[in-house]
Amino acid sequence: MPLSSALLDYLPAFGPPHEDELFLTFYPVSSSSSASCHTPAFKTTWSRRELWELSRRFAYVLTKQAKLKKGDCQVHLFAGNSAEDVALRLASVMTGTVPVTVNWDSDPLDRVVFKVQSSRAKVVLIHAKTPLEQVAEVRSKIPGVAVMAVEDMLEHGRGEEGQQAADVASDEDLFESDLGKDDTRIIIYTSGSSGEPKGVRLSYGNYVRNRETFEAFLLLQDPASRFTPFLANPLHHTNSTAFTDWALRRPGTHLHLFERYTTSYWPALARLALGLPRSAPLPSTPSVAQPLVTAQQASKLHLVCPTVSRHFDFLESLIEEKKLADVPNPDVLKWVSPVVTFLLGSAPVGPATVQRLLKYVGHLPVVRFGSTETCLQVMGTPTDVSEEERLHAFQRGWAVGEQPGEEPGFYVGRPHPPYTEVMVVEGIDPAAPASYLQECREGQKGFIVTRGNLMTGYVQGEAATKQAIHTEAGGWYTNLGDVGFWLWDGERREGGSGAGGGRKKDFYWVTRTSNLLIRGGTNYSYEQITRELTLFTEERYGLLPGSFALAAVGLRVGSEHEDDCLVTIEIQSAEDHGEGNDGRGVSKDKRLEVEKNFVRDAKGCVSKGAQPSRMRWGAVPRNFKGDVNWRVLEADWKATLAQDKDSGK
Repeated sequence: MPLSSALLDYLPAFGPPHEDELFLTFYPVSSSSSASCHTPAFKTTWSRRELWELSRRFAYVLTKQAKLKKGDCQVHLFAGNSAEDVALRLASVMTGTVPVTVNWDSDPLDRVVFKVQSSRAKVVLIHAKTPLEQVAEVRSKIPGVAVMAVEDMLEHGRGEEGQQAADVASDEDLFESDLGKDDTRIIIYTSGSSGEPKGVRLSYGNYVRNRETFEAFLLLQDPASRFTPFLANPLHHTNSTAFTDWALRRPGTHLHLFERYTTSYWPALARLALGLPRSAPLPSTPSVAQPLVTAQQASKLHLVCPTVSRHFDFLESLIEEKKLADVPNPDVLKWVSPVVTFLLGSAPVGPATVQRLLKYVGHLPVVRFGSTETCLQVMGTPTDVSEEERLHAFQRGWAVGEQPGEEPGFYVGRPHPPYTEVMVVEGIDPAAPASYLQECREGQKGFIVTRGNLMTGYVQGEAATKQAIHTEAGGWYTNLGDVGFWLWDGERREGGSGAGGGRKKDFYWVTRTSNLLIRGGTNYSYEQITRELTLFTEERYGLLPGSFALAAVGLRVGSEHEDDCLVTIEIQSAEDHGEGNDGRGVSKDKRLEVEKNFVRDAKGCVSKGAQPSRMRWGAVPRNFKGDVNWRVLEADWKATLAQDKDSGK
């Protein structure tokens, strides 16, 4: 039986002569075996042969014991990155099964259940750090779904009988043969701009195109280039998922994976860039570091670090507070810059972030722009132009905000032809033909749309997909929810033609149209945060449903890329019910308790995205349907913040 065309794309990276090359280095949050689901023998490094064999073992359990078939889904209900997750993703290619991600940073119990049910998963995979309440909720709410611990799966193949069963099984018996570019590779859920996340089906073809895009964008098309992704972002995001899949496809790649982002990220990065062992002391002078960097350049090392702006806020605080452990001289991050590319996404990159990178790592960020539905990236700041040109492009966008009544534009680069296309258009509603997909003129704000590497569709079905991808109008994807503009670049290109005279369009992001709050590089819907904080308020302060209304919005207040979570509570006093007080009202004492403690109490009890920055009393504006009017609420908060600024608060 022949191997599937999908699996054949991965074989060059794991076949001769690469089998014994080091493929994966894992960085746990602690050195104990309990830091990983891999017990009792805790491993931090994996050769390609070892990862392939582990993936075969997982493939055996998924197909022979869990009885999964092509297209069946398994939910990865984990609580951190792991080597086993990487192996399971390769096992899914072997078997034609479909991994489904769960956001371990922010998904409440009901959302975990929703993802299992909406994806129609047949198995939920857990590991040692999966919260017990999540496992109990799945078993209680979905009793027909099998729950399998990765530790138990690893035991299959360890004993003599299991070893024979898992490892002697033939590839023809174990692997799915009918799997191609249009089949689903993975399902990743969006943050849920309307309260319910959408399951995005990404195909094998999407990830082929993703690899082609990134190798052209980052100038890594030379097979001799040592592409080395250094990942700390969660594998449940489209970001780390895309880089991991790319690493699994490319010979010579050495994937470095953190269980989660920690302060040890920075010294580990510096050691890797210098070619030093993980425990070696870092140099304190450039004269010691320079020969090491030169040797790494000669070996064609390209260390790619997907990050968010928040990582550099944190780096600055570590350096200023002298808490960057094991780093005798923080300038080492500048010394290694010739072999390191910091790829920033998920939030606008403004002047403060650019200055931090120039100050602490010695070069500009490379910005990426895209979404889950586009398999990560549709635009990026060009890597084939000078730093001076790119800095000028950043500054042109910021200067727009200096004009009265204008918001700044944040440079997000250019599309990647022939892989992706981008337009800024006046309208995205087919019912308004005068503006529908009409391209904006230079500098005119409009909706950002794209095509070229789009999902195959939403789990929710054809209607949701059709609303997002306008097939009849050329296949443009209109659900990015972003507003921006474009400008001709500052340099005339030779041999060009058309309105730009050979110049290229630089694209700028201004704002978003959907109800999302950005924090830590992750999007959280207003509805999700509002529900979570409403439940917290009821439980923490004993307030009854109906005695108050709560709504939360996000605005950038103290940061150019992080949103503050701003909470409005509309509350009814007990006095409104007369002397009898029917229990629905809220006393003055209770109001004072909430006002004094709400922000502090919530930070210890709610998810990261819902942690409030400020709380105020006030009316929650609603539209004619009775739904929260988020735009009016945002405007109200802007007015409040402006008044506070004027009064010096």
